[in-house]
Amino acid sequence: MTDPDMHWLAGLVEGEGSFSWHAPRKHHKGQVRIQVSMTDLDVLQRAQSVAACGHIQGPYVYKRKNGSPAKPIWNWAVQKQGDVRDLMADLYPMMGARRQAKIIECVGLMQ
Repeated sequence: MTDPDMHWLAGLVEGEGSFSWHAPRKHHKGQVRIQVSMTDLDVLQRAQSVAACGHIQGPYVYKRKNGSPAKPIWNWAVQKQGDVRDLMADLYPMMGARRQAKIIECVGLMQ
């Protein structure tokens, strides 16, 4: 991954992404997830390519309150815990204070 690509990915995740903890459930260990949801599939495909991990799901189609269809939404998610850990470490120096704090919280939950 080149520096410009990593900076681009950091900006995307900073602006549109999230780092979240999903608590354990039956047949499911708790895990940290990185995800970005948006209407631009090509942007998510680039994110997946730059990160070299994760998967894209969708399209999810919703209706507006007036009944007209909204644009389809796509979701890129990184769930494999080794990939999540590596990507958070790569992104951390380029994140703002709030996202850095969330990464620290997530790393603590992964242990």
